[in-house]
Amino acid sequence: MASPKKPPKHDHWMPLYIADYLGDTMHLTTEQHGAYLLLLMASWKADGKLPGDPAALAAITRMTPQGWARIQPVIEPFFFASNDSWVHKRVRAELEKARAKVEKASKAGAIAARSRWGLNGGDE
Repeated sequence: MASPKKPPKHDHWMPLYIADYLGDTMHLTTEQHGAYLLLLMASWKADGKLPGDPAALAAITRMTPQGWARIQPVIEPFFFASNDSWVHKRVRAELEKARAKVEKASKAGAIAARSRWGLNGGDE
């Protein structure tokens, strides 16, 4: 019995456009940068959505609830609220690009393998 095919992996890398990042975040302190980057990375792994619960966000940023409450007003504008979640628009867009790129490469690899081994079938 064949196991179900797993979707191609896209979450082991994340693009970071340095000029865009710095252009948007020059006002952040070192602590705020660290928290924001941890939130971006967690968002990437979680399909662009984070829980809206302050305790969960504090845990993601490795901060105490009091520390998170202190910097949350500075970080929150980078996200928008959606159904008790924090969503990062750029992360969502980049995830879609990454998925498309991985899927395209996966299909091209499958076609090349079938061609190499003389197998027919599939979507050539």
